[in-house]
Order: sequence, then C-alpha cells, then structure tokens
Amino acid sequence: MTVDDIRERIKKKDIELYVQELLQFENSFDGFEKAIEPLAERLKIGRVEGHLHIEADIKSVQDEDRHDVFYAGDGLYSEKGKYQKTFPAVENGYCELTAFPYENVEWSEKEKEDIALLLEILYLHVTRSRLIRKTREYSYCNLITMLPNSAGFVRIIQQRCQNQTICQYNGFYFNLKSFGLLSYKYGGAEGDLIIKRYAVAVRKWLAEDETLAHLGGDNFMALVKKSRTAEFLHFLEKVEVTAKYMGRIVPVYIAAAAGVYEITAKDRDPRNIMNGLSIAVSYARQHKLPYAFLTDKMLEETVDVQRMEQMLPEALEKREFQVYYQPKVDIRTGQIVGTEALARWIHNGEVIQPFRFIPTMERNGFIIHLDLYILKRVCEAINEWIEKGYKLVPISVNISRNDISGVGHDPRMLAERIIRIIKEYEIDAKYISIEVTETTEASEQKDLYDFIKNMSEAGIATSIDDFGTGCSTLSVLRDFPVNEIKID
Repeated sequence: MTVDDIRERIKKKDIELYVQELLQFENSFDGFEKAIEPLAERLKIGRVEGHLHIEADIKSVQDEDRHDVFYAGDGLYSEKGKYQKTFPAVENGYCELTAFPYENVEWSEKEKEDIALLLEILYLHVTRSRLIRKTREYSYCNLITMLPNSAGFVRIIQQRCQNQTICQYNGFYFNLKSFGLLSYKYGGAEGDLIIKRYAVAVRKWLAEDETLAHLGGDNFMALVKKSRTAEFLHFLEKVEVTAKYMGRIVPVYIAAAAGVYEITAKDRDPRNIMNGLSIAVSYARQHKLPYAFLTDKMLEETVDVQRMEQMLPEALEKREFQVYYQPKVDIRTGQIVGTEALARWIHNGEVIQPFRFIPTMERNGFIIHLDLYILKRVCEAINEWIEKGYKLVPISVNISRNDISGVGHDPRMLAERIIRIIKEYEIDAKYISIEVTETTEASEQKDLYDFIKNMSEAGIATSIDDFGTGCSTLSVLRDFPVNEIKID
C-alpha cells in the first residue's frame, strides 16, 4: 500500500466521521466545529463562513439575509486564497459557503477538491437543518402570509396566559368582506398577493407586542391592547392595499366584519377564547354588522344551535318536519292559483319556527336534505290528491341558495336530483314550481342562472323570491328564464 493510498483511507475515514457527527445534530451550527476539526487541521482551514440570502416571494413575507460563522479555529486565517462555493437555496435565493486557509497557506488543487466536498456536505447539512426548522415553523404558520395560523395563535395565547399578560388584550376574529369577488376579478395568484399585502398593512398598524394571525383564506385573528380596541375596529373598516390589474397598480380598499372577545383574568383556556371569537364574528356576519362583541346571549344561542344540530338528522328520519301549504290567490278573481310549501318542525308537540332552524341548517349544509325532503313530501301529497280526484294547482317548493352555490354544491347536479325525484313519483312537472331567492352576490349569479336554465329545460317552472334585493334585478328579468317573481 502506497503513502497516497494511506492518505486516501485517512481522508475517507475523516469524511465519514465528519458526516456521522453532523447527522447527530439538527441545527447547522451544533456539532460542526467538532465534526470539521480533524479535517480543518489536516487541510489547514482557519475559518468557514456562510451567507444565506432569501428574496421575498409568495411564500416569504420579507427578505432574509444572514451571515454566519460555522468554524473559527484559532482565529488566525487569511482572506487571500479563500475557497468559495455558491448553492441554490431551498427557497428563492442562494447559500454561499466560504473556507479560509491558515495564514501563509495556499491550497493545492487536490486540497481544493477536498474542501469543495466538505462545503457540499455542509450545504446539505444546512439545507437539512433549515428544512427541519421550517417544517416546524410551517406547522404553526400560514404559508402565504407566514403569520401564525390557528395552532400558532393558540400557542401565543397560551404563552400570554402563562405570563399573566393575556388580560391586557382583546381578541379579534375578522373576515374580509367580498374577498371572493376581488379574487375573481384579479385572479387567484394576485388574490394571494392582495391577502399578503393586507397582512403586511395590518401588521404594520399593530404595536410590537400585539399579534396578528392568519387562519387561512380571508380569515384573520388578532390580539390587540384593550385601550386600542376602538381604533382597531375603525382601522378594519377600510384597509388600503394595492393590486396589479391590466398592467397597472390600482388601490384596493378592504373592509372586514369582526368579532370581539373581551378577555379577562379568568380566561386561561385558549379554546374558549377561540370559540368565543368564532361565535362573535358569525353573529356579525349574519346580522351584517361591522363588528360584534361576544355576549352571554350569543353563547346561549350557540348552545341552542348545537343542540338543534344534533336533533336534525333524527327529526328528518322521524318525519317531524311537516308541510304547511300557503295559498296564492288571484286578487282579481279571488281564486287560488297556486300554493307554497312551507316547512314546520313539530317536536314533542311544540312548533319550532323556521327562523330557529333554517339559519342553522344553511350554516351546516343540512338545508339541502330538508329541501329535498319537502319536495318528496309534496310529490306524495300530489299523488294522494290526484287519487282522490282533487283539482290541483302548482305548488312552489323552496330551494335554498346554499344548495345551489354552497361549498361543494353543483347547480347542475342539484337540478338532476330534483328532476329525478319528480320522475320517481311520476308527477307531471306542471304541478311543481321551484322557488329560489335572488342573490345579492354577483359571484352566485351564474350558478343561479345555470340552475334556473336546467329547470326550464326540464319543463319545471321557477320562481324568484325577494325580487328587487339582488345586485342585477333588470338583467334577471331580461336573461333568466324564470316564470314568476315575488316582490316582498
């Protein structure tokens, strides 16, 4: 075995030990000095530095530029003859690693190859440790704004509870109004950037000890000093950001509906604070308020709603929902020309009014089951009345707007289900009219149009309730193949 062979074996052994030592540590600094020491001594490396530069993009709220010393040796090194390698960063940027020789040392080409290998291994270690750290961070933050997500917000509340400062703040949950329209207008990618700019604007307004969290989509939470509550609510009424539209930068003004939880010294459970905020913001949105403070009445109503939600499936199964028929009368002749099927819930002999269960069903998506249930009961009644020889008039059956445009709903598939039910009961379509509510959301207009068009093509009449409240009443009259309008 030659001297060169022996040197190669020693080098290989040193590199193996170097790698094994690094693998024991997740942090890129930990263990590096110990790992590189034998190799640094052999290769006369006096210092190793790193420069990481990350540019802001959709995943990063701001630029990151940091310089680190991985190995300092005895402190004696030379700038002359340094060896440098640049690697791509996992994010949008680069990682630059530099090795400096001892004073009065000049590396050979062979030694530079060895140093290049050491830096490549260090780069892999830096990347690995950064990925581990980022993965942990990302589990607690939103990937668009890099703000704390719900888990991160809970952790912050827990920390404030532990150091007994939580009662200095009020909690806020705010939802951006009509953000879906903004995203539709400017596009999904620009919509994400608008959300990011909005987060930056709000974060800039907040004080250093106040917290902003991004739960996802257009939902945010915050902890703001009690003394600044009124100011913050006023600020949320109109936050100015920018958007890129047709090659130009244009201003965008975003309003939010907010729920407020007044935190006290007794609050120690983050879940209670989060739940309270959800209840308050839901109330604000339902009642079209700019904001709502959580009250005991809201909590009582929430308990009532939860109890009702648990009762609904069994109520449908037991046929507790009854159909009441409200006649439509021709005011000129006094003749009944149609009826509207209304749902009434009879539970333990008590009539539960629609205003108590309909909003709950629309929120949890159960409304479609009730609407189709009522349609089936109407079809049963029509068949019964035909057998008895009664003279029939068309019956309107309400279909919730949520059935048409709700999350995961398809107006075409809904139309197919309605058509299939009518065919299954062998009902002449002339006896059924489907009633929908005019939408005030432009984004829902297409779904409503598609649904009405499908009904019309199947020979099923349609009616629009609350006509005149929508955003394009005249165009509805012109473009929608609707048979009847109701003006309340």
